[in-house]
Amino acid sequence: MRLIEVTVHDAPRTMPARRPRRWPQGGAALLNAQPSDAVNAVQRVLRNGPMPTGQHALLRALYEAGQAGLTGPELAAQLDRDEYQLGRLLARLGRRVRQTPGAAILQRPGITLMLDVTPVEGQWRYKLRGAVRQALDAQQPEQQ
Repeated sequence: MRLIEVTVHDAPRTMPARRPRRWPQGGAALLNAQPSDAVNAVQRVLRNGPMPTGQHALLRALYEAGQAGLTGPELAAQLDRDEYQLGRLLARLGRRVRQTPGAAILQRPGITLMLDVTPVEGQWRYKLRGAVRQALDAQQPEQQ
């Protein structure tokens, strides 16, 4: 076995440091965000290509649940999935938000742009944010 010695001075040349990830609008973007900015960001996410059926069903279920929202197991049962599949569905929704140009009004965009996620009695409770409800209401006449 061959042993390779690396000193502190050699390390930067042989092992490049990982760069910090930069988000499109920086860390202070949320401080200056207006409610209309959130609605515009959500509309961009909803219009960024065809909405997969799972994500559409997720938004519909949470829209119908109203302000009470649904816990993780309730939401998974309503979507006819298990909790692991629900987690993957939420991850894909977060990826959709992150990959939508101009939707990053938060420092780290993800499902928190679309959903209010809070712990309640050892489970996560999911609710639609007001901006999402407004954007979905605005889309209703277009779809009919």
